[in-house]
Amino acid sequence: MGSKQSKIFFMIQTIRQAVIVGFVLLAGVGSVSDVQAQFSVGVRAGGHISRYLFSDPLYEEAVQYRGYFQAAVPVELSLTESLSLQAELQYLQKGVRLFSRDQTDYSDYRINNHVLEIPLLIKKNFSEWESELSLFAGPALAWYLTGRVRHDYTQMQVPGKENERIDYKGYNRWDLDLQLGGEFAWPVGDEMELFLDARYHLGLLNFDYLASVEADRIRARGISLSFGARRNWE
Repeated sequence: MGSKQSKIFFMIQTIRQAVIVGFVLLAGVGSVSDVQAQFSVGVRAGGHISRYLFSDPLYEEAVQYRGYFQAAVPVELSLTESLSLQAELQYLQKGVRLFSRDQTDYSDYRINNHVLEIPLLIKKNFSEWESELSLFAGPALAWYLTGRVRHDYTQMQVPGKENERIDYKGYNRWDLDLQLGGEFAWPVGDEMELFLDARYHLGLLNFDYLASVEADRIRARGISLSFGARRNWE
């Protein structure tokens, strides 16, 4: 119980600090009302290269990255000519492959989780050119929806296979990510933009389902690349 309370306290403190940083940035750039506000809604989709970082070296040696799908609906509000706030509803898959082999047998675990995230990003826009380059950073609150574990193996050279749904009952299903990345956008007409989004996902909390087995610390890591379109309103 104490561990879960400390995780919740850590999440609240991190979100609170992010909000404070946001207000400090707003105070430093002046009044939002002095700038012509721009509001945009878009959609993006692409790939997510995911893994889990294990504190146990035995697990780390078996880690292999896996490719997954991701999609999001970003909503952006311009605060100044160069600063904006972007919130998203994001679906992505997180997982890892753990592969090991000895002289006679092998073990191949493939873990796949379906995750819903809500990132809140501070975005710095560089718009000296017709196209626009942006850098962003911020926290993302994540909720594990469902997951599966597939295990292919041989034991004394006899093949076996297991495929089961992850039961999160009794485990922490929340995670808190730090997302860092950039975006390159170019206009299509007066109100539409196409954009390319790249970001790094840094998980801050343990993935309890695996951590409760043997390894002590297991944190999600990932790199994602997506392509999207959005409409702007002023």
